[in-house]
Amino acid sequence: MRTATESEAADLLHLEVTGMGVHGMRKQLAEAVFRIPVERMRITVPDVGGGFGVKNFVYPEYVVLLWAARRLGKPVRWISERLEDFVTSIHGRDNVTAARLGLDAEGRFLALDVHTIANLGAYVSAGGPGSATNAPGMSMGGGYVIPAIHMEARGVFTNMPPLDAYRGAGKPEANYIIERLIDRAAAAIGIDPVELRRRNLVASFPYRTAMGLTIDCGRFAANLEDAIRAADRDGFAARREASRRSGRLRGLGVCCFIETSRGAPTEQARIAFEADGQVLLTVGTHSNGQGHETSYPQIAGDLLGLPLERFRYRQGDTALLPGGNPMDEFSREVKAPNSSRSPGDQSDSPRMTVRSRRIHARPKKAGRYIDILITSSGSAPARTRMTRSAIRFWRLCPCSSMSSRIVSAPLAVCPIRPPAAASPHPGQRRR
Repeated sequence: MRTATESEAADLLHLEVTGMGVHGMRKQLAEAVFRIPVERMRITVPDVGGGFGVKNFVYPEYVVLLWAARRLGKPVRWISERLEDFVTSIHGRDNVTAARLGLDAEGRFLALDVHTIANLGAYVSAGGPGSATNAPGMSMGGGYVIPAIHMEARGVFTNMPPLDAYRGAGKPEANYIIERLIDRAAAAIGIDPVELRRRNLVASFPYRTAMGLTIDCGRFAANLEDAIRAADRDGFAARREASRRSGRLRGLGVCCFIETSRGAPTEQARIAFEADGQVLLTVGTHSNGQGHETSYPQIAGDLLGLPLERFRYRQGDTALLPGGNPMDEFSREVKAPNSSRSPGDQSDSPRMTVRSRRIHARPKKAGRYIDILITSSGSAPARTRMTRSAIRFWRLCPCSSMSSRIVSAPLAVCPIRPPAAASPHPGQRRR
């Protein structure tokens, strides 16, 4: 269901849509289509269930709805039929690829050469070209040591619906290419396909691929051995013969699939302490089946020392936060909430501890102050006291990586560097 309204008093266009990433849609609709400031475009998303990427993008119907609402000065609602939605939504992939794999006399991989013609559809979707270029490029070569990789992709327009990031976006294609080549190479040079994989799987980490992807850790060879044992490969010949005698066919395939972590490494969230003692947790990411309405308050409650029932959770509204991202393969539960923790809680890792003793004070003072202790390796703790308004907005530190800790914007303290002795932010008092 999609609904568009216009508020003349507020000079605002409002789109309610079953989508996934409200802030990206708002930016594209406001700046590229209607040529208005983003503050004049509001997008909200209800509880939509699953998405898998197909709901990340702007569709022509969204533009028509907003245009009609502005023209008529009244709400306009449109609901597509199931068949209509099925044939007009973006599709996942349609490639024609020719690839070559070079090996030495010992069966070691030397080079991979890939040439792809990618169907973009009748018109370009927002991320369509990236789904055939950057997306498979990051996974090209899989989990194998390949010193040289060359990839060429050409997009072509057809009479089909547009293609974009849906169900994997490039990774299934890249993994299929290398795995198919390995099977063909094993048959051509007379090496067992499992053994050929054993010889070439990445074993030393971190490993930087020829395409620039850094694989930080893994147990690729051990995973392969576990799978071989679980499948009882040694007993396959007897099972196949038994199937043949009963008139059935039986086969055994081996494949290694590398699942890369990717997506926008930024998140925004806001914590506000309300007059009734409840904590309002607002997140820019929109859940589409992951259960953020449960997991995020649980993590925030553990961080603040509060029970789950003290939290109210809000998401999916561009009016609530200035930014946010859609869900992707790299779960937001890795990027945002867990990033407030130091890996393994090692003593030499920078970390932030929030102490919420005042939260449990008398009702009229509930949530008035929160004591924050920030520590970093080799430095003395920096301690400050923050009011409710000062702690309200949180964001990821811009100088850090995907695994950065969450820091408080008013404190302006980077978790990667030792905290400097700074003057208190307005509304804060030092102990």
